[in-house]
Amino acid sequence: MPKAPKWLNDTLEGLMASKMPVIRVTETSFLNPFLKKVCFEGDLSGQNFELGYAISIRVSDTEYRNYTASFSDTQRGIMEIIVH
Repeated sequence: MPKAPKWLNDTLEGLMASKMPVIRVTETSFLNPFLKKVCFEGDLSGQNFELGYAISIRVSDTEYRNYTASFSDTQRGIMEIIVH
């Protein structure tokens, strides 16, 4: 899992705030006992990513996890990832 000091993560989030959309989890479901689908919704306009791109999500003060988008519709502001 990628790590960085809290002060660096906080600084980067402040500098890059306009490029980091605020999204919320709208649904979760298990595809099987080892795979979970997580659906997000938010303002994804202006985001330039394709399916298969790595998406970093900050999970603590110092840690990020990288996921791959399995579905996105930036016009409707929805995105899905598969977690294993």
